[in-house]
Amino acid sequence: MKQCRWTALILLITATATPRALEGAAREGFESADVSWRLADYDGSAKLVLHERDFASARSGQGCEHIRLWANHGTYAHLAHPVEAAPIIDELVPSIWVKANRPGLQVLACVVLPRAKDKDGKPLTVLLGGDFYNDVSAWQQLQVRNIAKLLQREVTRRSVQFKSVDKHEAYLDHIVINAYGGPGVTDILVDDLEVDGFAFTGSATAPASLRDATPSSGRGSADAIESQSARIEIRGSVVLADGRPLFANIIEHNGESFRWLKELGFNTVWLNMPPGQSQLAEANDADVWLLCPPPPGIELVGMTDVHRRILAWIVEPRPESGNESAGLNTVSRIRRIDPAKRPIVARTSNGGSSLAGVADLVMVGRRIFGTSFDMKNYGPWLRDATRVCRGQPFWGTVQTEPSVSLNSQFSLGRTDLPEVALAPQQIRLAAFTTIAAGARGICFRSRIRLDSDHEATALRAKTLQLINAELSLLEPWAAGAESRDLSSREANTRLTLLDAERSRMLIAIRHAFNEQYEPQARATTPLSLTPHIARLTDKAYLLTPNGLQPLRKSQAAGSRITLNDPDRISLILLTQDRLAISRVGRDLAAVRNDRVRLSHEIASARLDATATTLGQIGRADSLSAKTLEEARSTLERADLSMRAGDYDRAWQAVRDASRQVQQLRRTTWELEVRNFTSPASSPLCVSFATLRLHRDAAKYFATGQWSENLLPAAGFESLGEMLQSGWRQERAANVGDAALVELTLQEPADGQSALRLVMPADNGVAPVDQPERLSVTSPPIPVRARQVIRIHGWVHIPGLIADQRRRLMIIDSLNGEDLAERTATTRGWQEFTLYRVCPEDGDLRLTFSMIDAGEARLDAVSVSVLR
Repeated sequence: MKQCRWTALILLITATATPRALEGAAREGFESADVSWRLADYDGSAKLVLHERDFASARSGQGCEHIRLWANHGTYAHLAHPVEAAPIIDELVPSIWVKANRPGLQVLACVVLPRAKDKDGKPLTVLLGGDFYNDVSAWQQLQVRNIAKLLQREVTRRSVQFKSVDKHEAYLDHIVINAYGGPGVTDILVDDLEVDGFAFTGSATAPASLRDATPSSGRGSADAIESQSARIEIRGSVVLADGRPLFANIIEHNGESFRWLKELGFNTVWLNMPPGQSQLAEANDADVWLLCPPPPGIELVGMTDVHRRILAWIVEPRPESGNESAGLNTVSRIRRIDPAKRPIVARTSNGGSSLAGVADLVMVGRRIFGTSFDMKNYGPWLRDATRVCRGQPFWGTVQTEPSVSLNSQFSLGRTDLPEVALAPQQIRLAAFTTIAAGARGICFRSRIRLDSDHEATALRAKTLQLINAELSLLEPWAAGAESRDLSSREANTRLTLLDAERSRMLIAIRHAFNEQYEPQARATTPLSLTPHIARLTDKAYLLTPNGLQPLRKSQAAGSRITLNDPDRISLILLTQDRLAISRVGRDLAAVRNDRVRLSHEIASARLDATATTLGQIGRADSLSAKTLEEARSTLERADLSMRAGDYDRAWQAVRDASRQVQQLRRTTWELEVRNFTSPASSPLCVSFATLRLHRDAAKYFATGQWSENLLPAAGFESLGEMLQSGWRQERAANVGDAALVELTLQEPADGQSALRLVMPADNGVAPVDQPERLSVTSPPIPVRARQVIRIHGWVHIPGLIADQRRRLMIIDSLNGEDLAERTATTRGWQEFTLYRVCPEDGDLRLTFSMIDAGEARLDAVSVSVLR
């Protein structure tokens, strides 16, 4: 008995000290009926549509495992198979035989380091890459060779991130296949899993170290997977669908086919009422989520699996109610009776409402285009508006067409109004600014059916499809990565880093002045980035339609990274993970042809529209004609290149032509509106498409007969007269006593005194453009629908001219903030003139509101009506 005990102890010591003595091999031949692989992890959208044991296609023996995987854009979709815990030694060689319909699959070894901890305090797990699959439709053995050296290399890399990584007692516990072969369906057969050089330690199989991405139902058919109800939850600032981060790409519904919207790149459709049975079936068939208001009463109780495509309930405040109690009651009711506990989305103008405080997500955004709100301030505004959301995720809204207020102004008594489309660059800027602000989804606002035949709408649909193709590349980062702003030495450049565990995506946005009206064609100077944005081991790659462009090592590792010819938006991948690099490159290639084709169609349409407008306003001079002819010739070369399959050269040509056309539009717009005090003076100044009407209207305004001043006491000579006429002061609760509204005798523009508003900096006014801080409102003036009015006056905002923060907002009550004038520091007294059309009968009031700390003076304000 004693001898047996000593023998067992010696064997144990031998097994520990010299594992080679017990080397062998662990094998799995997939001969039973039960499936054993599982979809463990993925970073885009992926699901198993078929999973079974196949007894007709085996490489050896009788059976193999058959997996059919559907995936959207991403970088990986990990299939995992557990193995007996195997210590990492030089002789260990995991392998698997694979047969697939697409190349690029890779085998990996999942290794656990029990003596090293991750950020959650759990044993650190690493994936070590092996062979890639390239023999399409044939069996190929994939191995992970030199596993000990691979582990040492990974430990060295991880030591940069963690203080120390102890690799002792590391063991293999899963064989993994990265089955992501690109968007679409990948069909895979696997057979003959082996772990050669296996050294048995007596340990039990290690617990799964990869997160399971599919429910363990034991059913392998597509029907079983599809019938399971989606589980939507919020974890921190991340939205999860069945445990995976979800980036919601949302479009407002106006009667279009769900499947057609899916083809444009949207994964969520926003309905303005609860869906009917036909819409639920259509959503399930098109594989889109639905965002909708909850049904009334207790109908939620009867919801079944057919409602699985409802992503979330949206609740909006009712302005007519005067408070948010109805919305709060709705939220309370949903939480009590929705069996699926779907998230609740509150749509607010900013994140600070009580409704947002009880919701799970907040939808925030504002109209920018055609307004005096500077586009470069939209990112900071979003950050500030969502800062009070207590870590909730938010979805940002993006404007895709002129606002209702602006459309009502375009008429100015005319019936030959041209179709007005926002510039594609504007929508793209807004979308990427929203992602850079940390949004977990984008809702593209839309009032008109995207499938209509109007030229402006067709251009808008193509623009959204093009933007969605680009946004799909960012989904892995936008859905779950941490977003943080970086400092930039350039005042008009905004840098944001989307920081994930294995890779980082840098978004660099170059802004130009007044691009909410007409954008600049391109950045005019090189873009320089300091190296602190990247980790020491990272390499930098610029994302282009032609693929990943490596930034030269001398640039990335030296004093800075420099882009000599940057676009307005630059996307830079920062990583040393070869899998991430490979997948991003593959995803770029997958959408390249569509992006080039759509860009060509958009550029051609805009060239034709530009030529038409230039002819109408008499600016078809020789220089403009030459620019248009060069752009047209360049687009023709791009078309020939596409026909020849040379999409790389086609893209360069399309980009050059688009820049030429856009720069011509911007230059022409600046020349046409320069005689007005600001682009906000007339609603016909805010779009290149309305320049024809702008010229006619300018003559109309100059030669028309205007009434006398209808605004009483607007010379600001007597406080008593102002109060008696109905002028009033309003200030928010957080505005202290130091804020001041008074009449000042100091250097008025006219008469003896002027109106003075002072907002001290200690009131904490953030640049979020909130007009309810400190304001003065005029008495009402009765007006009739379609009357043309002129608002005129003088404004003086002291300060440094270089400080171009907008401090004062001038609002007329009939058109609201969409058509408000925002004014920055002036050189002494500056004239302002606003021409507006009354959209309806009613009372017109003017409000002068401080929206940032500082001082503003007003004098000689008048309101006249065109007779």
